[in-house]
Amino acid sequence: MLASLLDLGAVSVEDNFFLLGGHSLLGTQLIARVRDAFGVDLSLKSLFDAPTVEKLSDHIEAQLIAKLEAMTDEEAQQLLGGTASAVA
Repeated sequence: MLASLLDLGAVSVEDNFFLLGGHSLLGTQLIARVRDAFGVDLSLKSLFDAPTVEKLSDHIEAQLIAKLEAMTDEEAQQLLGGTASAVA
């Protein structure tokens, strides 16, 4: 995701988005791609605070876990494509 946005062949999890040539406009595009791929909303500030893939993935994971923990059993089953009665 990051490599294609920055038009690079590969990006390490430790590479800094901004040191690779990223800037706020590309950051906004990255945040939109993350939202589309993972369904989480990151702020531009979070990218400045966590400019590596490794650190940004921690933010994404934390948001995904929070979303899952806030779900009811029925919502979780719908997400999995099943029904609550199929588990009971």
